[in-house]
Parts: sequence; C-alpha cells; structure tokens
Amino acid sequence: MNGGGDPTGADLASGTLDTSLISGAAAWYSIELGAGTALTLSTQYAIVVRQDGATANKVLWRYDSTEASYAGGLYIMSDDAGTSWIQDPAADFMFEEWGD
Repeated sequence: MNGGGDPTGADLASGTLDTSLISGAAAWYSIELGAGTALTLSTQYAIVVRQDGATANKVLWRYDSTEASYAGGLYIMSDDAGTSWIQDPAADFMFEEWGD
C-alpha cells in the first residue's frame, strides 16, 4: 500500500475462482491462494480482484455499506486497471482469512 492507502507492488499470492460455479445467490466461496508469503504484523495489505473477460460477466463482491467493521479496512476500487483508485472508508468487503 502506498502512503495514501492504495494498493501497490507485486502480488504476494494469487488464486482463481471458476465463475461457472457461482449459483447467483449470495454465498461464501473458497479461493486457494497457494503458498503465498509471510505477512508482517501491523502492515496493511490489499485483496485485489481482477476480472478477466467482458464487463457483462462481472462478479459482484458483497460488502457492508452500513458500518465498516474491519478496523483499518476500506473499500477501494479502480475502473482503469489500477492506474487510479477510489476509496470509501465507510464500506468493507466481506471476507474470511484461513491460514497457518
């Protein structure tokens, strides 16, 4: 993350989701991120989702727009492949982290 809170740098880990498995109803989906890397305490990281294909086939990621509940988290989006970012600190995307 840069000083303004926008994502920067190379991916630390990556995974994919086969969108044909999505039922259309709100649900949790697991995405294996591979070996990844060790994270550093008190460092802010970003979960970046990239769409491959037509905009009409986009996947919507559920978020809480009523009250940000993840301390230090915020909704950030880019519609130009990460050249610029739009931040909304009042919203958080929903996710669970499972690791060692």
